[in-house]
Amino acid sequence: MKWTDEEKILLKKLYPKEKNDILINVFKRDIKSIREIARKMGIKRIEKENSWNNKDIVFLRKNFENADWNYLCEKLNKNKSTIFNKGASLGLKRNQYRWTEEKDNIVRKFYENGERDFVCELLDNSWQNIMARASRIGVKRHYRTTWTDEKIEILKNFYPKTDWNTLLNILEIDPKDIELVKSKIKSLGLRREYYSKEDDVFIEKNYKTMSNKDLCVALNIDNPIVIRSYLSRHGFRRLVDWNKYSDNELLNLLYNLSIKINRIPLYSELTEYGLPSPEIYRRRFGEYHIALEKAGLDVIALYGRPCYSKNGDWCLSATEAKITNFLIDNNIKYRKNILYKNIIPIKTNHRTDWILDDGTIVEYFGLSEKEKYKEKMNFKIELCKQYNLNLISIYQRNIKIKDLKHIFEKYINNKYP
Repeated sequence: MKWTDEEKILLKKLYPKEKNDILINVFKRDIKSIREIARKMGIKRIEKENSWNNKDIVFLRKNFENADWNYLCEKLNKNKSTIFNKGASLGLKRNQYRWTEEKDNIVRKFYENGERDFVCELLDNSWQNIMARASRIGVKRHYRTTWTDEKIEILKNFYPKTDWNTLLNILEIDPKDIELVKSKIKSLGLRREYYSKEDDVFIEKNYKTMSNKDLCVALNIDNPIVIRSYLSRHGFRRLVDWNKYSDNELLNLLYNLSIKINRIPLYSELTEYGLPSPEIYRRRFGEYHIALEKAGLDVIALYGRPCYSKNGDWCLSATEAKITNFLIDNNIKYRKNILYKNIIPIKTNHRTDWILDDGTIVEYFGLSEKEKYKEKMNFKIELCKQYNLNLISIYQRNIKIKDLKHIFEKYINNKYP
């Protein structure tokens, strides 16, 4: 949303002195957007002369090294950069992850053969950092694959045209060791070859009028991402300005696609069939399910039985609504369905289930036993670890009210730590 001249004048007046929550309430934008426009306009925060009293400085000296940033910001009522600068001026340093002899011994004991998730949890660190440490102390990981001449020949013959699952089965390699296979492919200089010259001509002639999904069917290719990659690599663009489409035209596209495939389309399928991206529908209608409802499609057929919380929040299941209502009943302030890329500098369309007032992320992992869902779950967990985000994970086994009271004990009635 573009900033008006009136908003910019008001921003100059309010930004230097007002708190973040007031700015968010006035401008109806997230704090990241407000800070960005303030930076472009050259507006800076003004720190009051008496903002650091002796009590604050004593607290800072005691907690700066190990305390969570959200905790420091809340207790001192200051933003992160102000606290960091003050700490630096006092000669204080933040406690970074330190490799001790005990942790090195854990790497020596478990890195060679241990499961990745187990080792990461044991060391409370990311796999990338653990691999770097293992290399530094001379510990190598044991892979169960030995590249014989026979396996290399199989790789050369099957890789160009075979999907990963089939290829791993033929090679008798654990899917967890797929990176080892990719590394071998790279060292051999192999490349995938999906297309013949006739295919190239067909794609160039039809890509503007056929969707990625239709091209896949015509060329007998399983994954539409392969087509998308091909078009990008050859500079083929379908230049469609979706902003010129009216709301009704966008909804009709959804409805017609549901008729074509005889079911409700998943939001991840839209671009495959040549429709606007899910973000276009979110921008126009708020959420994808709202667009489906306005198009006259049965949302229950896609999501099961979603429902609303007491505050009117859209919830994908009764359990999600139960947790949301628990937060409401116990005066625990939250925001729902916020994109991770609005919190941290990463390009992803994954959304949080809830964010509490102190920045803690709450995720409900209701289908953690399913393989595909587990990939999404592990991605979010690893994301929070890498960016030092406080995460509360709720599973199917602990959704009783007594369990939720225990999980959110320190937040009930806004009694933050």
